[in-house]
Amino acid sequence: MKIRTFILLGLLAGILIVLRLTSVTTTFAEPSVVFLVDSDSDEGDAHVGDCMCRTNSNLGLCTLRAAIQEANACTGSQTIRFAGAYHITPASPLPTLTDNGTVIDASNQWHLHNGTMFLGPGVYVPGVVLDGNNGAFDGFSLTASSCVIKGLQIQNFGHYGIYIHGNANGNQIGWTGEHDKNVISLNKWNGILIKGDNATGNVVENNYIGVNPAGFNDDTLWDGIADWGNGWHGVSIWDGTLNVVRNNRIGGNNWSGIAIDHAGNTTVSLNEIGQSGDGKVFGNGAYGIHIGNGARDATIMFNLIANNRRGIFLTGGSSDVNIARNHIWSNDATSLTTNIGGGILAQGADTRGSIDNNDIRNNKARFGGGVAVTDGAMANINRNTIRANHAVAGGVQQMGGGGGIYLHNTLDMANQIIYIYANQILGNAFDNGGTADPQGFGAGIFLDEVPEVLVWANDIISNTVSSERGGGGGIAVQGAGSVEIVGNQIRENVSEVSMQRSGAGIALKFVSNTAPTIISENWLSQNRATSGGAIYMYRSSPASIYNNVIARNWTNGIYLEAPASPSASAYQITNNTIAYNHSNGLFLNDNAIQLVNTIVAFNRIYGVYMSGSSSVQPDATVIWHNGNGETNQAFTYRHVNPLFINAGQDMYGLRPESPCLNTANSSRAPTHSYNGLRRPQGAGADIGAFEMGLQFLPQTLH
Repeated sequence: MKIRTFILLGLLAGILIVLRLTSVTTTFAEPSVVFLVDSDSDEGDAHVGDCMCRTNSNLGLCTLRAAIQEANACTGSQTIRFAGAYHITPASPLPTLTDNGTVIDASNQWHLHNGTMFLGPGVYVPGVVLDGNNGAFDGFSLTASSCVIKGLQIQNFGHYGIYIHGNANGNQIGWTGEHDKNVISLNKWNGILIKGDNATGNVVENNYIGVNPAGFNDDTLWDGIADWGNGWHGVSIWDGTLNVVRNNRIGGNNWSGIAIDHAGNTTVSLNEIGQSGDGKVFGNGAYGIHIGNGARDATIMFNLIANNRRGIFLTGGSSDVNIARNHIWSNDATSLTTNIGGGILAQGADTRGSIDNNDIRNNKARFGGGVAVTDGAMANINRNTIRANHAVAGGVQQMGGGGGIYLHNTLDMANQIIYIYANQILGNAFDNGGTADPQGFGAGIFLDEVPEVLVWANDIISNTVSSERGGGGGIAVQGAGSVEIVGNQIRENVSEVSMQRSGAGIALKFVSNTAPTIISENWLSQNRATSGGAIYMYRSSPASIYNNVIARNWTNGIYLEAPASPSASAYQITNNTIAYNHSNGLFLNDNAIQLVNTIVAFNRIYGVYMSGSSSVQPDATVIWHNGNGETNQAFTYRHVNPLFINAGQDMYGLRPESPCLNTANSSRAPTHSYNGLRRPQGAGADIGAFEMGLQFLPQTLH
């Protein structure tokens, strides 16, 4: 019985061997079959579906076209690898990848490039080049899922380098290894296009897109070519959801590095867009990232976006876009038709996003060198470092402004407040650009015709307007709107305006809002301007100015000039400390004020100077020891030494023996003080910005 069984098994095995050697081969391949491309020709497979990559000619060698044909025809996941370094030039479109799980892997063919004097030895580049020779078709087309393409150079296609569409999902273009990246450049349309509602969960990772195989794109020739950019976008995502673009180097593309349109839940992270971390420059022709046409829920995070004509452009009603923790450097929008928003521009009706924790520096535009939000858009701007950005004069009127931040005609909707919160706004500028009669506004922040904005808890320091007209080294507000400027450090800003008066810390011009502008709990110090070192207002509706420390500014602490109308009600200046300014504490030109619970002391010229038809309605106000006198026109005030704790150290709280303690008009005092204590702490509220509690000494520091 055992002998018969052995003979029977032997016969069955022989039959199987014979079947394999005949043309009647099984049409089912085992999982993970490897097709090894060993020819750079373009011939198709001899017998598509036999799961053997062989052409009729070339000794039956395997071409890339034949390998894709067999991968599509055979069941199971297939891997296509390469036996050597090949320059493959398809004469017509390669077959669309339709079989799920196909891997095209050329990572083992990278080699040292030997043709560049300027780079020296040691530059590894892909060994397998897929070259379209400008043919009017795509490099790779995918409708399958869970495929991988890695390690190739894909160039010179008349359409897209890689086109992912249909029901393609979960595909991986590039991988994490050093030689897993693809170089996708010199294609006429996009480097990569992901398109369609059902194209979801695809990942573009660790590729060079629009740059040369060494990873940059400049005027230096590489293989005889200077510009390696793709003709349109580097990566375009149109429709689809949950697609990811991460850890790529993207630059030199004629339009945008990355474009996201209609798509949902897209993540863009850890990319170098226009500049590498080691300083190589390869800016895109328009935008680093463009998000438009109703894209939603995009996350733009941890990217370096530099040397483009605009860093990020958010538009077209796109919503819930989170722009966070990016480095956005040296983008220049001044040559764009819409030359607004060098670092970031959010523009258009119902366009919404958040701009958080970014490093935004050295960007340029006519308005909003760092960030601009305009024309019905809304974006909160929180916890960013916005440094050394520039607004540059331009247009018929040679105007510009908002070196750091510019807001204009933002979203006007009930209970929709734009927050500018806890930013470092440092060293931004308006430049006249060598033009005649330039007008510059708001080197730090320019709020122009905004419906409702809260500027809160920012450090606004060392910003400079250099202009013939305008003003507002720290903040400028112009036109209608409800603006609150609360709890900011506004220091060392400069307004070098030669042909008119201006304000270095805060300047309001032609502000005609129904609710008063609120300026409260700010520290305004060492700002320098021709008129209002700390605060300047011209033809504006009355403001409520309270709980501010206004000290050591060059020229006047507060300068109020020509109200919005002769019938305008008085400005409310309540519980401020105005001291040691280099001209007058307050200068009034045709303005009426209510001066309540305020200390005006130790200013170089007058405490309060009035010209024209100005008037003061005082209430529990202390004026003391100003250089030329307390006032130039008589009114009633208290003439006592406020007894600051240590003015030489900028400690303007009150000593325990101060006559200003408990003597304010408590009914008119704000409920809280500059130092955050609820009023009153004693028998009555205190005069000045500070309310002194039992443990007041630590709370007097700014």
